Amino acid sequence: MARELGKLYVGIDCSKCGVHGEGVPVSGGQTRCGKCGLFGSEAQEYCAEHDIHYEGLYPEDNHCPMCREEQRRRDAIQHEMTRDPQVEPW
Repeated sequence: MARELGKLYVGIDCSKCGVHGEGVPVSGGQTRCGKCGLFGSEAQEYCAEHDIHYEGLYPEDNHCPMCREEQRRRDAIQHEMTRDPQVEPW
């Protein structure tokens, strides 16, 4: 019995709909808009997980701010769980 993973969506920069996460890759390396059906280019600086187009938010940092915050929280939890109370008593 085969299982399907579902439809693959990527971020797309559509001339009609703007930047969103409903781009559908098609053969030939092109991306079709899932809303209107037009072809568009794959969106740069777009996080499909959080549906954020972060271009120009932080010019010196080209990562999704929500992904960055989630990573910071995971690192803080990891540090808190593995720290040595004799070295860091606070």
